Amino acid sequence: MVCRIENVYFSSGQYSRRFLNGENRRDETAAYCRNWIADTLQGAERGAFVRLISVRVFEALGLDTTPLVQAREAYKRRQEQKRREQEEKEAEERRAREEQYQRLLDEQKQKFLDGERITGGMFLEITGRDGFDIHIRTKGTFNRHVRGIDRNGTVSYRKIKGLRTPDFTGCHKAVGDYLAFITTRKGK
Repeated sequence: MVCRIENVYFSSGQYSRRFLNGENRRDETAAYCRNWIADTLQGAERGAFVRLISVRVFEALGLDTTPLVQAREAYKRRQEQKRREQEEKEAEERRAREEQYQRLLDEQKQKFLDGERITGGMFLEITGRDGFDIHIRTKGTFNRHVRGIDRNGTVSYRKIKGLRTPDFTGCHKAVGDYLAFITTRKGK
């Protein structure tokens, strides 16, 4: 739709012909164009977003663009403030999730040290957090086959049909080495 105010023509949205052929639609559209300046100024006062085309039309008409520019800047500031608040909220949620995950790791580590069974993936997470390196193939065995492991090195595993039973010597060695690693770290 193209509006004309004095000798300035500008686009003011897109409407289908079917919509404009409706009853009283043309009159409403003509009224919209007639009241466009007042509506734009009222929208700026309410704090609505002012499009750049509106500022350019006001310039072409020789009208004061200050309220429109100020409304655009105020809108941008509000949007920036909302964005900052959202980022802070997301950062707080991330921190809370991380703290909760660290508590879970601490609980699982204590269970492991008390002799209870934990999953192989959790064992890898705990050792990774503590800075203990495990060979990459042993990590693969933990992830793929080990369902549970305890302090004594007892492994409950998943047997995949058609494949041989995996060799768990690396897992047993990793458990023993990790326990030795913890005791030497506590001793320091």
